[in-house]
Amino acid sequence: MGQTKFTSQNRWLKHQKDARLGRDTFFCRAILKHGSDAFNIENLVNTDSQQDADNLEKCWIVALQARNREHGYNITIGGEGVRGYKHSPERLEKMRLAMLGRNHTLETIAKMKEHKFSDEHRAKLDAKRFGRPMSEKTKEALKESKKDWYPTDEHKEKISLAMKGRKFSTETLEKMSAAQKGRIFSEETLLKMSISAKVRCERQKQEKLEAGI
Repeated sequence: MGQTKFTSQNRWLKHQKDARLGRDTFFCRAILKHGSDAFNIENLVNTDSQQDADNLEKCWIVALQARNREHGYNITIGGEGVRGYKHSPERLEKMRLAMLGRNHTLETIAKMKEHKFSDEHRAKLDAKRFGRPMSEKTKEALKESKKDWYPTDEHKEKISLAMKGRKFSTETLEKMSAAQKGRIFSEETLLKMSISAKVRCERQKQEKLEAGI
């Protein structure tokens, strides 16, 4: 039992794709076990209201006992998708281990690089990210995670290669400039910036010497 902004067939194809890609959910495991032909997809009701869709989904889940594994495959009460579902610590550890050492094919990497978000989607992401309040606990955790952290030479080299030839738009440059105006750095930060600039200057000199310039 679920809801979608697209057609029920599109939703069903998405479930099948998730199952083929190895998504470890109760429903995906059932699709792999019984086969997609063992399931019938039926559109129960249409509505233009998100609130109505949420309420109807909850009602149907209760009516069909869809959270009971003998009758259905839902893991939440409905109305919020999977947003209301929390994985157990054991499940999270299994997911973490499954992702370790995972290698994408060159074709998959190429598709990921080619993927571009629409302007509307970018605007939604920005709206969620900017102005988002952080608790004092989160702020302290971030500070601790960055304390005594320095990028390795390999990491610096990757950053350098990624930035070479990169061109920013005029709008981006203006935003970067505005963000830096009036910013006050601590003595420790200024020292680090000075050392970093000297190292960068020395590296550039060395590169020119090696190139015979």
